[in-house]
Parts: sequence; C-alpha cells; structure tokens
Amino acid sequence: MARVEYFEYTDDLTGGPATTYRLFTWNGVAYRIDLNEANAAELDAFMDRVAAAATKEIDAKPARTFRQPTGADPSSLTSQRMKARAERDRIRTWLTAQGYKVSDRGTIKHNLVDLYYQQHPRPAK
Repeated sequence: MARVEYFEYTDDLTGGPATTYRLFTWNGVAYRIDLNEANAAELDAFMDRVAAAATKEIDAKPARTFRQPTGADPSSLTSQRMKARAERDRIRTWLTAQGYKVSDRGTIKHNLVDLYYQQHPRPAK
C-alpha cells in the first residue's frame, strides 16, 4: 500500500497560499516566515533598506542567511525537515512510553536515540 502526503504552505501574513519563505534573525532569535511572492518582494525591499542603513557587526556570530539559497527547492528542504521532525516525535513518544524522561523540544541524547533504533531498525535506503 502506498501513501502520499501533501503539505500546503500558507502565507503567514495573509493566510493565502505561500510560494517561498525567508529566514532571518531578530534579537538573537532565528525565524522562518512563509510568504507569497508579493509579500516576499515587500519584505526583501524592506530588509534591503534596513541592511543599507545598519552597521555590520564584525565580531557577531554569523547569522542565518536572509534570502533562501539559489537553486534550493523550498518544498524539498521543508519536506526533509518535516520528516526529521516527525521521526524525532516518534522517538520521543516511544522513549516516554518506555519510562524515559525526554523534553518536548531540543536534542535527544544519543544513547536514547540508539535505544530507539535498536528496537526500530532504520529502513534501508
């Protein structure tokens, strides 16, 4: 039995269909926003003005790139991230059912992940 899942991304500002996304950092917190082309162009123009007026911090930690990498397929990247997140959720659920204390967010200890994969072998690629 085959199963195909589709994800529909919505513009975080309007609620309509999203066609792209932008990553940015604000006050030390990384964000992602899904946008349609018009809102992406508006945000790009605004951030270009902000960046032109701002002073670069030489000693600052490198920030995530604001614009998506050229040639990257956002749906493919997002799909991979969503699969990884779903896998982490399955691991957390199993570990919790086994009596291990696991936080809802963040990194899962490697020894606990290894326990999960001892009972649930990874599928062959």
